[in-house]
Amino acid sequence: MASNIYLFLVYAFSAVTVFYCLPEKYRKYWLSVVSLLFYILCDLRYFLLTVAETGAGFFIGKKIGQAVKDENKKAAKRYLVSGVAGVAGILVLFKYYGFFARSFSFLPSKLLLPLGISYYSFKILSYLIDIYWKKRESGEFWCYAAYILFFPQLLCGPIVRSERMMEQIEAGPVYSGDMCAQGCVLILSGLFKKVVIADRLAGYVDTVFADPAGYPSLALLMGAVFFSVQLYCDFAGYSEIAAGVTGLFGLKCEKNFARPYLARNVREFWRRWHISLSSWLRDYIYIPLGGSRVSRVKRARNVMITFLACGMWHGGQMHFLLWGMYHGLLNIMAFKASEGNRIKQIAAWLGTLVLVVIGWVFFRAESMGDAFRYLWLLVSDFSIRYHEIADSVIIFTGNNTSISSIMILFVLAALLFVKEYLEEYKKKGYDSLLWSGIFFFGIVMFGFTGNSSFLYANF
Repeated sequence: MASNIYLFLVYAFSAVTVFYCLPEKYRKYWLSVVSLLFYILCDLRYFLLTVAETGAGFFIGKKIGQAVKDENKKAAKRYLVSGVAGVAGILVLFKYYGFFARSFSFLPSKLLLPLGISYYSFKILSYLIDIYWKKRESGEFWCYAAYILFFPQLLCGPIVRSERMMEQIEAGPVYSGDMCAQGCVLILSGLFKKVVIADRLAGYVDTVFADPAGYPSLALLMGAVFFSVQLYCDFAGYSEIAAGVTGLFGLKCEKNFARPYLARNVREFWRRWHISLSSWLRDYIYIPLGGSRVSRVKRARNVMITFLACGMWHGGQMHFLLWGMYHGLLNIMAFKASEGNRIKQIAAWLGTLVLVVIGWVFFRAESMGDAFRYLWLLVSDFSIRYHEIADSVIIFTGNNTSISSIMILFVLAALLFVKEYLEEYKKKGYDSLLWSGIFFFGIVMFGFTGNSSFLYANF
């Protein structure tokens, strides 16, 4: 179920049906039960670890809250440090186990990641820190458990804050026709991005990145661009599905993406990309370090530490750290988005897009060496001739049937771009029945074959 979007939706709709059959006072408990059941069905191996970590977080949160009420700062800080160290230590252990295994030969060579550990760990951390900062109280256990392990947000986020979720659960979710309708629209939009565009691009991207020396430089360029689109549609698509399912339960979930590929500088890109993670890093790492209210040198240090943490969150391999450093440097050097002159705005947008696509090569490659090799092969002998165009387009079948697939993908991606352009500049088209119909047609025609796993669930 964790690897198939359609099984996930069947489970979600079943859970929503039971949810509204229950009396309102029992619904918040059902959210906890159905989330625990989801974890058992998806990853029983680490179920006890996840439950223990969730329970320990609640217990330590209670201790921090009591110490804060008693104005015992030393005890509150001691509990906070122990909680943060425990949760972060477990996360680092699993994320960097490969590094440890290479360093110590007596360890097994591989250790699978617990389902959703990157997301629920950051939820627990923010929950503990917010109690320490007096931004919230510990609350009721079942509401806390539902918040930490809420199954629509467990696989790929978003990393929703406790004050935006627990209060809704504690108040008791109730049926809202508008939220259910909006939820269905989001699910359709997310499915279109995920199963129609992202999954169709996956085959081309995997093929090119597996053997970059075997294809012309034009194919490498297409592979890098296609991966950028694939990653966005996969992750943003799932985020919309998660927000849509959350809405079906009568709960609000803020958007996790805001048309990031329309950004005109890298700072703006990060205000639009994976918003829940970037805002988490800003609030719990960047600002506590001093944020931008320090000297330029210290601000640059704070930015770099924040993006190194971003790279580390994604994985323990050096290419993720390099990707984080790359975006840290881009954020330090970023200029303000161009205003007024249309040509300058377009140039700033294209320049930002190129920089982001280059960064995604480091993100997608299996190692730092593979990333540099890919980029070198892309630029060292780049040309556009007929046979290179043919070899870049006709990768799978060796005949012209691949051309029709590329053309269909181009049209579908262009439709998505038009929709996002209208949302960005015309402020319309988001809830249009026409767009929902287009997405539904695309899903029926192109969305029921191929891989349907979640790309970002690996992080």
